[in-house]
Amino acid sequence: MNYYLYMDFSERDAFMMLGHESGVVAYKTYAYEEDHAKHILSSIDELLNANKITLSSLKAIALMNGPGSYTGLRIALSTAKGFCYAFQIPLICFSKLDLMAQLQISKKDFMVCLLPARQGESFACIYTANGLKVDHPFVFLHEDFNKLELKYSPEWRVVDNYQIADNQCINDVLLNNQFIHSEILKAIQNRHFADVQSIEPFYIKQVHINKINKL
Repeated sequence: MNYYLYMDFSERDAFMMLGHESGVVAYKTYAYEEDHAKHILSSIDELLNANKITLSSLKAIALMNGPGSYTGLRIALSTAKGFCYAFQIPLICFSKLDLMAQLQISKKDFMVCLLPARQGESFACIYTANGLKVDHPFVFLHEDFNKLELKYSPEWRVVDNYQIADNQCINDVLLNNQFIHSEILKAIQNRHFADVQSIEPFYIKQVHINKINKL
């Protein structure tokens, strides 16, 4: 049986799913409180052992590669790369914004997909009605939402997964497991694999690293 392992560490809680061509085998959400590095390997072992599946039987690793928590994305991608190198299996990487656009086909000319970033900010991307990107993803302040709306209004809609209210980005509807499963099978069939050597987390925002001054 051709099994795959799917991981999503883009948010505070981590999500993992096992599947094969017949359907979803098992899935579980882990409340790590962002301490992903400490638990990721033991959680993978737990999910595999509970379903009597070995790492060597996996035929692909699929990953939600962002945008989201940079630490979570980096840890998940590093782990996935290690498995892909060790077992010589392909890596499939998704953008959550792109999947949201595919799931929420709009009757308007444009739609904007939103994901929460930091307080008062959102990751966003504008798509056509059939899910094609209009421009590169970006980060914007919620207080600037009206400027964004004026650019595409009235022929647009905000995708229902996330809504802005009281300067908060609110999670309303999540991507469902069957949809993700179908996208993974589609990627495997069409051989839409990531370059394991060069792929980086899809974070959008610039990453700031504080250097320690040597005395």
